[in-house]
Parts: sequence; C-alpha cells; structure tokens
Amino acid sequence: MGNVFGHKKDKPSAAPAAAAPASSVQVTEQDRALLQVKVQRDRLHRLKASLAGVIAREVDVARQLLRENKKQQALLALKRKRYQETLLERTEGQWANLSDLASSIEFARQQSAVFDAMKQGNALLEQLNAQTKLEDVEALMDDTREAVAYQQQVSQLLGAELTQNDEDDIANTIAQWEADEQVAHMPVVPTRPVQAAAEPEEVQPTEAVEEKESPPAEEVEPVAAVATKTRPKAAAKEVIVA
Repeated sequence: MGNVFGHKKDKPSAAPAAAAPASSVQVTEQDRALLQVKVQRDRLHRLKASLAGVIAREVDVARQLLRENKKQQALLALKRKRYQETLLERTEGQWANLSDLASSIEFARQQSAVFDAMKQGNALLEQLNAQTKLEDVEALMDDTREAVAYQQQVSQLLGAELTQNDEDDIANTIAQWEADEQVAHMPVVPTRPVQAAAEPEEVQPTEAVEEKESPPAEEVEPVAAVATKTRPKAAAKEVIVA
C-alpha cells in the first residue's frame, strides 16, 4: 500500500533582506547640546507665563493683607514676589549663557562648561517650577497653625536669598501703600473756593430814615418882610411943602 500522504515539497527560502544603508548624518554632542538648549528655552517660556499669574496674585494678596492690618504677612508676600523675580532673571541669564556656549564654534574645547551650564539651568528651572503654585500664595492669608508654620518657614528661607536692598525696596513699597490708603480715606476737599456769605445790611432807625427821605422844609419869612419887598420904592427925593 502506497504512501497516501505523499511527499511535501519544500518551499524555496526567501532571499535575505538587504541591509539598510548606513545614515551619512551623525548626531554630534553639539547637536545634543543645542537640542537641550531648545528644550530648556521652551520650558522657561512656559514657566515664565505661569509665574506672571502667581506674581500678580501675590501683589493682590499683599494689598489685601495690608488693609486687614496683617503687615508681616503682606511683607512676606512681597518677599516671595521679589525672590521669584530674581530667580526668573537668573534663569533667563543662565539660559542665554548656555545658548551662547552651545552655539560656539569652540564647543569641543568647552564641552565640559556646556554640560555644567545645562545642569545649572535645569536646577534653576526646577526651583522656578516650585514657585508656580497658587495654593502657596493663598496659604499666606490663612491664620491656621499649619499656615503660620509654613509662613515662618518661607520667611527663613527667603531671608537667605534676599539682599538688604531687596528688603529696603519692599519696606518702601509697604510704606507707599500705607500712605495711599490714608489718602484714599481722607475726606474730599472741594476744589473750587467757597464764596463768603454776604454780610447783612445795617438796619437804620426809622427816624433816621425819615429824616433822609423827607426834603427840608422851606423857611417862612415874616409877613412884614414880604410886604416890604412888594411895596414900590419911594421917590428918591421928598417933595418940600411950601
């Protein structure tokens, strides 16, 4: 009895795939550095936009705290604002330095400095990112035990970051705000001069008024004098009777 299954013919094997041609473009360390510069720039722009909203809220909170006679908390809000502005300036300066180093034609010679600048830039970005939380600003307005402990911690940390000039500028800002509040609550003074009230006319006695108004009475001459005036003049010479 023959083999019913028969013999299965083998399929010809496929030809091996051709190897992909090697890329002629090589990614250098400088290319990687420039890419890192771009990544840091994009992140810096995002953090800068977020931080602008936080800083604006801190100014509003500081003014409100000052109106509520919470001067120390208002000072702390302004200290946070100054620290964030300083940190942002440092981060922007560090990024500009990194961009210059990475684009330099002497990259190979100063490669170590480039990577050190990258590390510093990333560290500053992380610090900047920690300052973009609005809930930390709102915590400055609370009077709970946890909020007070947080405020004390922030005050100690910022004390080592701010210079004496920063402290003086903040104190001057608070003083100016206090002066503005006093002016805003002062009574409104009229801008036009107030006219003096008219003096009452002096009332003269009735008799004096009558004397002024009535005309003087004509003087009446005696009758004899009137007759004398009307009599014809006598002859200049008397007639002598013989």
